[in-house]
Amino acid sequence: MTGYVYLRYCDLFDERSRLITLKQKLRQFKLSNIIFTLARISLLLGRQGMLREGKDNQRQLQELLISNYIGPELLEGNLKPRFGHFGADERPIFFRQQILNLLRMCVLLCREDAPMTTEGKSRGGYELGQCCLMMNDHLVSPKEEQATGEGSDKKRRMHIGLQLAPNIELNNPPQAARAVVRAESLFSEILFSDDMKAKIATIDQKRGFDLAEAFREATGLKIDEYTEFVLTMTSVLFSRTQKEIVENANLLLFRRSELIKGTRIVADDFDRYLALDCMTLAEAKARFNEPQKKLLPQFDYVWFRTWPLLQLEDEVMVCVDPCFMVEKLSSGIYWTIVNSLKGKKRDNALTAFGYLFETYVSRILQQVSPPIGMFIDDPKYTNGERAFDGIIHCGDQLIVTECKASFMTIEAKYGGRVRGFNNELDKKFGTGRGVVQLVNHIERLFARKPSDRYRICELDRVSESSHSRIEKITPVLIVQESLLRFSAIEEMLSDRFVRLLKQRRISHAVQIAPLAVIDIDTLEQMKPHLVAGDFTLQQCLNARAVRDPGYRSGSWHDFLIESFPQYATKADVQINEKFEAIMDRGTRNIFGDQPQRNLAGATL
Repeated sequence: MTGYVYLRYCDLFDERSRLITLKQKLRQFKLSNIIFTLARISLLLGRQGMLREGKDNQRQLQELLISNYIGPELLEGNLKPRFGHFGADERPIFFRQQILNLLRMCVLLCREDAPMTTEGKSRGGYELGQCCLMMNDHLVSPKEEQATGEGSDKKRRMHIGLQLAPNIELNNPPQAARAVVRAESLFSEILFSDDMKAKIATIDQKRGFDLAEAFREATGLKIDEYTEFVLTMTSVLFSRTQKEIVENANLLLFRRSELIKGTRIVADDFDRYLALDCMTLAEAKARFNEPQKKLLPQFDYVWFRTWPLLQLEDEVMVCVDPCFMVEKLSSGIYWTIVNSLKGKKRDNALTAFGYLFETYVSRILQQVSPPIGMFIDDPKYTNGERAFDGIIHCGDQLIVTECKASFMTIEAKYGGRVRGFNNELDKKFGTGRGVVQLVNHIERLFARKPSDRYRICELDRVSESSHSRIEKITPVLIVQESLLRFSAIEEMLSDRFVRLLKQRRISHAVQIAPLAVIDIDTLEQMKPHLVAGDFTLQQCLNARAVRDPGYRSGSWHDFLIESFPQYATKADVQINEKFEAIMDRGTRNIFGDQPQRNLAGATL
């Protein structure tokens, strides 16, 4: 996974740049011009992360940006003597967090009548490059740096986790094909399936709960119409090569009238979509001017997450971050529905999202069941109550799963407050739900007193037919929230699991393995290898439990790369073919069967 280390202004000049000087430099730039240039850089960086274009392409892009935006004097006077030729120092100069923060500052500071523009290999371009380096000095405050070096080891690791996890999350977006196909599966297939309808009907015996209807009431659009608009815009961003984007900047400009003219898009529906995903410069300025006391300044780009399209002038739009655009298909839909409801309806929506995600995960686990044993979906105790979300029977070992569709609030993730973060973590995944549910069900099945134990008939039948006795239990929490894949956050949940487990009276005849927290993107990346038999889920869980039980050696992704050389080398052909079909469909929604044309109708 891409880390958080980057090249800063102070690394070159041995002193921290002043924020007031950075702001003075930014005020020189013409507003629409610098916004477009930064959005273009953001698109190139975001695409590269989501399309997994490899280290060579990452290096080439950094070299391209350096050659255009880092002046010759700085290259010869500071960079080359210290770091040699391009790429000798692996730390990037340009990355998403930096660009998003500059976009926010430019929205607030720049004016349309300012004189300077940002063309590459010019004074304006080199000034922008220096601003990028200066911005890198202000992505962690001195107070935050100090917190990582004080107190107990546990306290220091917690502060490091709160600082690094959002950065690593930002620099490691989900792979585009998996994220898009997952959204298609969730909101176009599973949501309308008979299986899902049956589960949702149990939420409220009188009416059930309709996620699709809740979205329509909140937005005026059907959920499949909205996802189609997002996929259509995304298909245009991803259909171009990096070379095309570099050589023709206007490919990234969208003029509304040109975009829908001669297409199958209904104008009123498109306006409803833009109300959800696009804001004008004036709206952006007003929103970013609102006090955000609950967010750390370096993560105060939340409005771009909500409205990833930015309208500059004369209906011309740019996408400020393609990863945020794709994110609208997951957490975007989730929060749109949840934030529109209150009370019991809000609770029902959360339950429905849980069923939706559980069904999606169960379809994956059904494909990767072990050679000996089986997967039991949504098992129930003999009294009819629900048990774990899933059980994988592996002879004398049980892998028990809980799936959590929830996302953490922006304030908890990016507020930098330990108490607020812990409260949200417990509420969504720890002592409130998730970890505590795993502990509860383990105690029910394997209570110290045999008379207190619950039974699952299907599990009993599988155990009897395999002539095996369960001796080991491996608990697995499968989540949508990508922040939880960072090892320091996994460690926090593991500590909660151990603490809760010590309070329960569980049979000494079973061994309880460390808690495993696996995010859905990692599970999907494992899937083609699990299906092919390169390794099993049981092998992965057992190996990590032995080698890194305390989550101190990196994420699941890092562990799998080191331990199983085949990991991340096998393409998921099914996912890739479906992704290409979806992107092709999105392009046809705009162009029909006609060749693609320039959507801009404008230049900057």
